[in-house]
Amino acid sequence: MIGIWAFAFACQNESEPHKPDSTLDPSTVDESVVGSGELEESEEALARVRMRMNIEQIQDSMKHITGVDWMDGDTNLWTKYATTLGVPDYQEVITEDLSENVIFQKFLQDAATFSCDEWIEHDGVAGVYPFFMHGYDEYSPESQKDNFLHLRSVVHGYLEPEDPMLESLEQLHRLIYQRTQNDRMAWHTVCVALFTHPDFYTY
Repeated sequence: MIGIWAFAFACQNESEPHKPDSTLDPSTVDESVVGSGELEESEEALARVRMRMNIEQIQDSMKHITGVDWMDGDTNLWTKYATTLGVPDYQEVITEDLSENVIFQKFLQDAATFSCDEWIEHDGVAGVYPFFMHGYDEYSPESQKDNFLHLRSVVHGYLEPEDPMLESLEQLHRLIYQRTQNDRMAWHTVCVALFTHPDFYTY
């Protein structure tokens, strides 16, 4: 009997409606405005910080592309100026300076000037890439545009026909050609500009 009575009491309690807590007085709710915000927080995508290649990587990349090293006679200038360029000697300096300082920019300009001159002179015979695409015609705007795209791809690894940099390269080439009437000089300037651009020495 006790078991039946307990069961009946439990069923009776479950069937009773839930009574609200009398301690929750609606008049005590704080309705003051504390601020507003978006339902979905807008977050800007964080861009990865680009890193500068070390001198050995820059030297190897430039040599691979042009087929030549930065030389003065029999002297390898990358090696000669290594300490000045921040390469560690592991005696007094153990970490390489990877800043894009004035000294780095100056020597990169010098290396690019020499390497571009040799690259154009031998037109890629010493390396794996020709400077001028097969059938290049200096009097054909389409041929010039194709060569800008070719150089952008070789030096920066970027191949996109609608690349906005192509227009800047065309303008640079046109400006130098108008001043010098020398197509080779115009292309040499374009070449140096590509090697001294961050798209070459950063990743």
